[in-house]
Amino acid sequence: MATAFDKDTSASSDDAGPNPRNGDHGNAASGAPGWAELTKRIAKRSNTRTLAGLWPNWDASGAPLRWGVAAASGEPVADSLQGLTLLAAGQSLPKRLRIDFQAAALDFCESLGSPGLEGTDQVEVLAWAYALPELTGRLREATWWEVLNRLQTLQHAAAEQASPDSLAHLLLGGELGLVLSWRLADVPSCKALVNDAAGAAIGWFDQGDDSVDTALMRAGVTTRLALAAGLRTQALLKAAAKRKLKASQTSVLWDLATWAAATTNPDGTAVFSAAARGAVREDIRTEGLLLTAAAELDPESLTPAVKAALGQSNSRGRLAWQVSLPEPTLNSEAARFAVMLPEWDVRRGRVHIDYRDEAFRLQVHAGRPMLLDGQWQITITSDGEELAPRGPWTEVCQHTDDDVHYLELEQSWTGDVVVQRQIMVVRDDRCVLLADAVISKDGSPPTRLEYSSRWAVDAGIQSDPEADTWEVIMGDSKPRALALPLSLPEWRVGPRAGAFGVGTDGALELTMQGSNNLYAPLWLDFERSRFVKPRTWRQLTVAEFLRIVTPDEAIAFRVEAGPDQWLIYRSLIGRISRTALGKNLVADFYCGRFDPEDGYAEELVTVDNDPDDAE
Repeated sequence: MATAFDKDTSASSDDAGPNPRNGDHGNAASGAPGWAELTKRIAKRSNTRTLAGLWPNWDASGAPLRWGVAAASGEPVADSLQGLTLLAAGQSLPKRLRIDFQAAALDFCESLGSPGLEGTDQVEVLAWAYALPELTGRLREATWWEVLNRLQTLQHAAAEQASPDSLAHLLLGGELGLVLSWRLADVPSCKALVNDAAGAAIGWFDQGDDSVDTALMRAGVTTRLALAAGLRTQALLKAAAKRKLKASQTSVLWDLATWAAATTNPDGTAVFSAAARGAVREDIRTEGLLLTAAAELDPESLTPAVKAALGQSNSRGRLAWQVSLPEPTLNSEAARFAVMLPEWDVRRGRVHIDYRDEAFRLQVHAGRPMLLDGQWQITITSDGEELAPRGPWTEVCQHTDDDVHYLELEQSWTGDVVVQRQIMVVRDDRCVLLADAVISKDGSPPTRLEYSSRWAVDAGIQSDPEADTWEVIMGDSKPRALALPLSLPEWRVGPRAGAFGVGTDGALELTMQGSNNLYAPLWLDFERSRFVKPRTWRQLTVAEFLRIVTPDEAIAFRVEAGPDQWLIYRSLIGRISRTALGKNLVADFYCGRFDPEDGYAEELVTVDNDPDDAE
């Protein structure tokens, strides 16, 4: 463990922060109480300032101090943190937790001398602060004061140096100072922290969206941690500083609660976190549930969202229930993290996207089961030369309405090539489009492109290619999805510009070849009622002023599954008036629901080449 600030915290107790030997504790000459008297005062005060009294509607066993830790670290809560939080809550330690707190305290103080303090480390710092009243009888006097000095130094450093929207500013600059001033008010230097700590905490809430974005920076795995800290700090502000947050400030907690619900998997684990269900049990169990505590912020809206995220939605009064829910799509451009929910009900599926670096990650649920889970990897060669990405993914266009959620991203590659990535959820139809357009720079010499894409499939899913067609059926004990590579012909026989199948590791693999520009879409159908009905897809003729355009200019498809049909169009060169399936199109991208009886296509989404204009 280490600190995240420039200030040196490795100094001894004689020169680090408020020194108890200079007046905070005892001798007769100074008039300050001795150690024995001070410990009695601390014990008396801690009996009235309990954690159960601080948050009476939450778990009384110290669980709120552990909320979100496993999700953020990817591991079960450490025994040391478990022991400290139980101690802080006045609980007996189980026999399996044999902790030498004296040795642990010395190790803790020593660990604060190296740089870099993660969010989970900051929670351990807080646990020592919350437990200090109970540690007076378990630590030597000098060690107890050394721990306190280190905590006070950290609080001062965080309040002064940490970015106002950072977790360190909230956890260490705010919550740490508040809990010390509240639980150790008999120590003058602790009591004096209250105003400074309250200012730091409120400063974090005042950052609004910036604080939310910072909490999402690691693909949302620290969202629960930030939400838990915000809820605890809100309670401490009332108890220690007699301060109540404004509605504009509590909106940060509302947003974090919405993100936390949207990034909770059907089994209660957190999206993109390595922590198993057992490790996050204190986040999700009925009594003391983190999300239940957060729902108190707005019971009408957040309570049904939490229940829906955990698969506890009620089919009665469904329309009224849906109206009260938050918007079912979330996107943080700053954190490069997005969530697309057809509905809040987990049984309808969901898509999570982490594009903060070149290792683009994707999670797609087919109802409750996870379908895709891991990296979406691509390779591109131009005239036999392998190309490479030249930076991160950036958002080009984002749109949501009652029909679709749509997100388009872009990444520059060597060889004057740009990859434009589309993720679209057709909400009512329970379909998802995953597509890459590889676009060569205008004026580039003709080039032969080869593209390969791999989607990591969850270990619990079996993918079975059809014998005669290019589609793949995916499922566990039941079929869950149909995967259709639209740029390939339906049947395996005949000419084709690529291949689609299942790799040796179970990943879906799509390869495509083209000249100058190419489009590689994968259509996923999750509606099981359509699986047993006739289905097909076709590449359509695209015309431009009586001329049939080539696939490197524009391409269109018709997808049919039982009674449902869709028209998909993608321009690869310009925003030019073209025609496909009798529909005139002036757009970069179009998707519509097609009715073969009257030839009418109901528009679902149209995207033109202006990134700020999607309709």
